Formats: sequence, structure tokens, C-alpha cells
Amino acid sequence: MTSIRQPTEPKPEIVECAIVELLEIAQRQGITPADFIQLLDWGMQISDFLAAMTAHSCWVCGHEVSLETCKVDEQGRAVHEACLFARMKMETPSSRASVLAGVSLLKPEIIH
Repeated sequence: MTSIRQPTEPKPEIVECAIVELLEIAQRQGITPADFIQLLDWGMQISDFLAAMTAHSCWVCGHEVSLETCKVDEQGRAVHEACLFARMKMETPSSRASVLAGVSLLKPEIIH
């Protein structure tokens, strides 16, 4: 008979660091530690929480946008490239130049 190895317990200091980091993420979103614990008690999975905290929407169309592939407009907001160009088509030539001047091809910095 093959014995099944039980997973080893994580080191307490690693668990403590992970908890502190989760609570800091929640706090930046306006969620108190007590509310975060209540969400866990109600069955929220930590992976779902982290996904929700890192999901971003295109300010033009409202759909989710990948931070790896999005563009950043002149106000630092994430936007799909297609949405950016569709918006530019509707603007005047002079305002279009200012939009292009403000677009960054780098990943956006998330400011909380």
C-alpha cells in the first residue's frame, strides 16, 4: 500500500506575512480587517478576492482590460488600444495630438 504524504505546515512567519499583505490590500480598498474576516466567514475565497482587487476596467467601454496589454491615457487611466483610437477618431486633430502625447506604452502604475 502506498502511503500518502501529508503536506508540511507552512512556516508561521510566512503565514503572518501573507495575512498582513492581504489585510493591507483590503485596507487600500476601504475594507476593514473585521469586514475582511467577515467576507472569509461568508465563504469568499482568497483567490477571488485577489482577482477582484487586481481587475481593471477600460474607462471608455467599461470592460475588463489587461494591464499587460492596455494603453494608458493622458490622465493615467487604463484603456484598450482600440477604444483609445475610436475615441481619437471622434476628436478634433488638435485634441488628438494631445491625447497621443499623453499615451504611455508602459504598464500603468496603480495608484490607490
